[in-house]
Amino acid sequence: MDCTDFFEHGKRVRQERHDTKGHLTQVSLFDNEGQLTKIQKDTTGDHRFDTFFHFKAGQLFSSTKDTDGNGAANTTTFYRNQVPVRQEIDENENGTLDRVVFFDIQGQIEKNPERPLSKKTDTKPH
Repeated sequence: MDCTDFFEHGKRVRQERHDTKGHLTQVSLFDNEGQLTKIQKDTTGDHRFDTFFHFKAGQLFSSTKDTDGNGAANTTTFYRNQVPVRQEIDENENGTLDRVVFFDIQGQIEKNPERPLSKKTDTKPH
C-alpha cells in the first residue's frame, strides 16, 4: 500500500492511500491544526468511496456507510470517546429509519435496549 501526504504552508492537509494496483482506497483530510476532519474509504474494492468517518476536534464523531453500493449512505453510526453509541439504519433508503441499534459503553450491541424505535426518533447521540 502506498501513502502520499499533501502539504500546504508546511501543514499536512490530505493523505491518500493506494492499493498495490494504484487504486485510491482512502483519503484523509486534516484541519489547520493537523487534526483529522474526515476519512473516505473504499472498503469493497469497487473504486468508489462507501464509508465516511467524520471527526470533531480530532475525535471520531460519526460515520456513514453505503451498504448496498448505490452511492447513497444508508447507515449512520455515532460515537462517543471513539466507541459507537448508536447506529441508524434506513434499509430501504426512503428517508425513514428502519432500525436503530444502541451500544453499551464497551461498544457492544445492547441485547435488550430500553429505547425502542418510535415514530419520533431522537437523532442526537446519547
